[in-house]
Amino acid sequence: MHVYRELKSFGAIPIAHHNLMPLLNHYKRPNDKIRDWVKKGYLIPLVKGKYVIHPEIAGGKPDRMLLANYLYGPSYVSLEYALSYYQAIPELVEEITSVTTRRRKTIENIIGRFSYIGIPLPYYSLGIKIESLGRDQNAIMATPEKALFDMVVCTRNLQLRSYRDAEKWLKDMRFDAYWLSQLDQNKMTSYLASAPKKESLKCLTKTITTYVA
Repeated sequence: MHVYRELKSFGAIPIAHHNLMPLLNHYKRPNDKIRDWVKKGYLIPLVKGKYVIHPEIAGGKPDRMLLANYLYGPSYVSLEYALSYYQAIPELVEEITSVTTRRRKTIENIIGRFSYIGIPLPYYSLGIKIESLGRDQNAIMATPEKALFDMVVCTRNLQLRSYRDAEKWLKDMRFDAYWLSQLDQNKMTSYLASAPKKESLKCLTKTITTYVA
């Protein structure tokens, strides 16, 4: 089918409304055609004006971390989802959690639930990496050290004022002790200068050294 060939060319990556327009320039009402493709299941809507191609047409699915970056940006995957991905905590986290320089937002669609929490610059720009997800897909996400710091920064009313506070939080979160022992202390120290909740993060960093000894 002609439409299958046209849509298949996009592959599994998400696409926007303007990406579809070159395919529809011979239609008088291209938006009606897009709505028809959604109705027939060729296109899966994510948010207004953004879609993924049905996996049977595209030949695969986009990774949800890639979608998290795409749906609301600038942003990177962090917090609970990143910590679960790194096997720092035992829980399997379904919601894709990210941080952004923009306001807090939650997006739900057929693919899943995506939440975003705002943090300030220049702290936002530290500790970010490109993670290869396979199938020629990549996502922007926090380093392990930054994901840990982001949890402290973004958890409301969390203040770590002593070794006891930090130890209790680490135990409550059920952090893996070996994972904590592998964190790069130099990276953590370098993030402190521009970080919110600086005193809590300093306390956490000192506590980890003793906690995993």
